[in-house]
Amino acid sequence: MNLWNPGKMPGYILINCMIDIEWDTIISFIRNVNKILNLQFASAGYDVVSNDFWYPGSAAYSLKFLQTVKYANSEWTEWLNPYYRLVANDGICCPNIIQFLSSKLWLPVKDAVNQSEFHCVQLDSGVLLDVLDHSNGALFEPEKDVLFDRLSKLYQALSPIIIPVSKPMFLKENEWAAWQKRYI
Repeated sequence: MNLWNPGKMPGYILINCMIDIEWDTIISFIRNVNKILNLQFASAGYDVVSNDFWYPGSAAYSLKFLQTVKYANSEWTEWLNPYYRLVANDGICCPNIIQFLSSKLWLPVKDAVNQSEFHCVQLDSGVLLDVLDHSNGALFEPEKDVLFDRLSKLYQALSPIIIPVSKPMFLKENEWAAWQKRYI
């Protein structure tokens, strides 16, 4: 989550949860944090894990693993990417399963996202959107191919605010190029 700090490098909170946490718990968490803090962007989805005690090998392995799990991200392709941290006030790094966009980020993509029929909830200072299945008040994750298709459509809808990030040091040029084109 990026904390809004106009004109300065944003602060961020990175929270890793167990894989069995319910999606509605994450949405409730984002809503509650947004009431307390002035969020610009929050993103929730699958991240590949690395172990800081085994750095750099663990980071390198996790980035290589991304080539096979294209709907996941890593801290190196998102939050800890140095280029993204410098320009995070101006956009987002990638689509994800659940996202909160501040009003500033929402305005340029509002029409495209609404045309794509993603689930959106207007909050006081922005919009919470997701690519999950909603049925009888419950949230379900779609099958992986459907999930990837929805993320690809969300990527297209959010493209005006997606900021290209720099290549992580543990990926080769061709691997990074393939990663950046995964939703196209």
